[in-house]
Formats: sequence, C-alpha cells, structure tokens
Amino acid sequence: SDKWLQLKSYIFGRKVVSLQTSESASLGGAILAAAATKEYASVEDAVNAMVKIKKTYFPEKTNQNIYENKQNVYEKIYPAIKKLNHIMKMKN
Repeated sequence: SDKWLQLKSYIFGRKVVSLQTSESASLGGAILAAAATKEYASVEDAVNAMVKIKKTYFPEKTNQNIYENKQNVYEKIYPAIKKLNHIMKMKN
C-alpha cells in the first residue's frame, strides 16, 4: 500500500519505488532471459528498458528522525526481549 511504502522510506531514510507490474518475480525472469539471449546488451540495459516505476516515495527528515529514535530504543531493549522470547518458546 502507499502508506506502507512511505513508511519504509521513512524508516530506511531512502527512496522507495513501486513498480507498475505486480509480478516482479516474473519480470526479473524476463529481464534475465532478455539479457541472456542478447535481446539487450546487459542486464542493466534490460532493466532500464523493461522496469517501469509507478510511484516514488521519499523520506522526510522529521519522520526519519522519529523512526531512527524508535530503532535506537529497540536496539537497547532487544537483549531483554530475546531472553523472554527464548523463555516463552521453552514453555510450549
């Protein structure tokens, strides 16, 4: 969804794109086949010709800082969570 892709952009601090195709695995196979059969000179040329971007999502510094702070908190509490998960697993 648009919201999820925008959120990913904030979290990773990077541009995220959605493609026009919903069959990206099939497109990847077609790209490799086109390059292998010399339909295109290289995989990069095949990608440039065949991949169509639907929408681009950009990070916003304010939102990126929010998620960066949350990541820092998570990294601090992870050791305790890891131990609890192990204990919970052992009780099953």
